[in-house]
Amino acid sequence: MRFHEVFTFDVVHESLPWPWIAFAADRSCLAYALSPTTITSMSFDGEKAVNGGTFELPKDLAISAKATEGLRAFAIAKGGALLAAIGNAGDTDVVTVVHASGEQKRVPVHAFAGEGHTACAVGFDRSGARLWVALESATETVIALLDATSLEKVDVLRSPAVPRPALYEIHVHPHDDAILLLAVCGESGTFARVAGFAGDEASLIPTDIDEGGIAAGFVGFSWDGARVHLAEADELRTKSWPALHELSTVPFDDNFVSSFSGAVVGTHILVDGEDVESDQDAVMLFDQTGIRGILLPDRGPIGMWAGALQSDIVITIDAKGEPSTARAWQVTPTRSALLN
Repeated sequence: MRFHEVFTFDVVHESLPWPWIAFAADRSCLAYALSPTTITSMSFDGEKAVNGGTFELPKDLAISAKATEGLRAFAIAKGGALLAAIGNAGDTDVVTVVHASGEQKRVPVHAFAGEGHTACAVGFDRSGARLWVALESATETVIALLDATSLEKVDVLRSPAVPRPALYEIHVHPHDDAILLLAVCGESGTFARVAGFAGDEASLIPTDIDEGGIAAGFVGFSWDGARVHLAEADELRTKSWPALHELSTVPFDDNFVSSFSGAVVGTHILVDGEDVESDQDAVMLFDQTGIRGILLPDRGPIGMWAGALQSDIVITIDAKGEPSTARAWQVTPTRSALLN
């Protein structure tokens, strides 16, 4: 497996929670901040980066140096023409959609979730017609489904609260009208919620880690969507979709410690981490089963892995700097004992 750097770009983040880059559900494009009030979308045409729509955030949702104020997360719809943003706008949390044309619409979260909730994560569904929003309060976790144009409530799902503080991420399933909401809760581990939309109402699907599991980060859905791959510190854990029953756990190489992230590129599973002997960036490569894996001999891509763009690009971001440098790496499979 070879990684070739194809372009770089600067990402503004201030106190914005990770991830600092949002990917469309179909991975056709990504979005990132050019400035505290400007978000832009980008795709790749096979040779160079292609700039898409540019979105001006309302001033009260600007990225702030204070974690309690302004933008908290954003999402980009497939095609790159519609942005969704959540955060604290002065005295209340809001959901805002911004069109590339400049048109904006906003709704306070208490209008659909009730009082006392904080918006934590947001993502468009595969069609771009609906918006998933994750919220928390002291007593519950809420997943709301909104119409992406009008911001009218489609449905609201409520479940027990997860331990605080938690870092939430919404991952849209590649084939089903469903999402995986992961809440990484520090020493308490990683908690999940799976929600689906059947065309008229949304529903929660019980999973094996609704009440928590070993601390792990999302690597990706399998190529066929039937499995979910999670990276722990020293193991790749594969679970069934959507119940998240455990299918396999495979230890990483003795010289490898994961960074709890990675990507699925084609049928290959890539886990980001560090070589403990050289202290350099390293990558574990697994085949589509998630069972056969090797530590790649060459140094891995520099930076924190943000996700996959299109079918063969991995995006990484430097941990330090304001703005930080993001890099796009084209992934080319090579013959190896694993792939034969």
